[in-house]
Amino acid sequence: MTHAFILNTALNNEQTDYCCRCGPGGLATALRLQGQGYHVEIFESTSRVGGRMRGFEDGDYAFDTGPTILQLPHLYDDLFASAGLKREEYIPFTRLEPYTKLRFWDDSTLELSTDQEKLKQQLAAFRSDLPQAFDRWYAEETQKYNAGYEP
Repeated sequence: MTHAFILNTALNNEQTDYCCRCGPGGLATALRLQGQGYHVEIFESTSRVGGRMRGFEDGDYAFDTGPTILQLPHLYDDLFASAGLKREEYIPFTRLEPYTKLRFWDDSTLELSTDQEKLKQQLAAFRSDLPQAFDRWYAEETQKYNAGYEP
């Protein structure tokens, strides 16, 4: 394992040091523990932190491996607040609209947007039943979100 960095080693707990890997879960855990006053050292086994969010390069090409959690910026705000910090002082976010553009094999595109009506109009251009299917999917995902993220 190679040492990646140390989060605020001035904070300490005489009993325990916590070592974490540097994927999203490990970094979030380390920040929450630091917020509780623990001494936190972070270790990473690869050359870059980020876990599944760090992406990779192959020759001239760079591949994004999916930081989809960035679509929920309030989770970052809550995480930083748990350590008494303000996320915007460390990580600036810029809202993108659309936030993702998908290009399909037939060269058609779908621009993912936070504007649900705009998104459903695009879905209808693919198939007339897709806006209603989206509404059903969204209602189900909202229930899952509430169960997973709300107290």
